[in-house]
Amino acid sequence: MKKEHTQILYYADMATQQIAEELREEAMAMMEAGFLISATPLLEAQQILYRGPTMWQETDYPRHHALIQGWREYSNTLFMSKYYPYIKDLTIPTFFTTELGEATEREIRRRDWDGAFVKNDVSAIVQQGRTRTVWPDSSFDEITAMFRRLPKTDMYAVRQRINMRLCKEERYWILNHQAYHRTGIIPDIVNKAVQRLRPIGSHYYVIDATPDFIVEVNPGESSDRYIENSVTTFADWFKQAFL
Repeated sequence: MKKEHTQILYYADMATQQIAEELREEAMAMMEAGFLISATPLLEAQQILYRGPTMWQETDYPRHHALIQGWREYSNTLFMSKYYPYIKDLTIPTFFTTELGEATEREIRRRDWDGAFVKNDVSAIVQQGRTRTVWPDSSFDEITAMFRRLPKTDMYAVRQRINMRLCKEERYWILNHQAYHRTGIIPDIVNKAVQRLRPIGSHYYVIDATPDFIVEVNPGESSDRYIENSVTTFADWFKQAFL
């Protein structure tokens, strides 16, 4: 694919219909790296990658014949219940349930966990730097009520509680099945996860991991670049992978 035919499609500010302000610095770096950039699909684009906020419904995902991937690939890295089976033995022990209650507590106790970190299959509730959706710190009724603030999902992911303050967690960008990190050091467990996750079909996503286990996976469309990754470094990774 010629570089002049590859576009980064950015989320548009609703008022101006221009690239959203929080994404403009990144967009400029992508343009300097050789990508077409715009808030709308360009006629000359033969390959398009989308960047924007988290999308919870298929109807929210942009549609265009040149998009490198669609809702199926995006959702495979958005919903934990979809990607977890591929990396089950590489990540935090987790089970899934359609509702939280007594049966959930019994399963946690059967597994001999001292607590559980709960996500709504996509995210947890964090307030003032503290994760609130942790049982038994919060009751299941309280956790269920908190999740009503977010779009509804079909599953809850119930994960073994781990003291993440004792773990060194890093974000790795996976672009065209190749892992990137600002240090150039990729742990074996991340490379193993990349190979396991090939069947999900995503061309760009992130893996958050410690040297010993995978924490979670998230879509590349909506994941934070993280401030420690400069926009030029970030754009260079995408250039290596897609141009």
